[in-house]
Amino acid sequence: MVTPRTESLSLEKGALSGKVLAVRNTDAFTTAAAVSLDEKPLAESRSILVLHLTDTIVEGCTFNNTRTLHKAGATGPLLQKRGRAVIELRSAGPFRVTPLSTDGDALAPLEGTLKNGRFSFPADTGCRPEGVFAYHLTR
Repeated sequence: MVTPRTESLSLEKGALSGKVLAVRNTDAFTTAAAVSLDEKPLAESRSILVLHLTDTIVEGCTFNNTRTLHKAGATGPLLQKRGRAVIELRSAGPFRVTPLSTDGDALAPLEGTLKNGRFSFPADTGCRPEGVFAYHLTR
């Protein structure tokens, strides 16, 4: 899905590109999304929420055999399938990449790279014990 302020890409493995957002080197089913938080078009935004999602459930949830129907909820801890990817955004300048905890707290920043008009950073849902599914990009 591509709109002026949001892009979302879902893929099994490999690489996929939108207009501004691209994902490459995925090793698990992944949905990646980039959302402009400052109401500017994504390509011009100075504040972007990036989501990197894999198969995630709460321990104890039950499904039917084909896993297409959720039968019962649970209150256990969050279980995640570890997934790695390189997230890229078409950009004239670099961003500060701040991973976010599952409750939205800022974690230690990550390094990114600006090369040939594309800013990229490594995303890894298992880089912290509690999991990381979101990043705040600012400049």
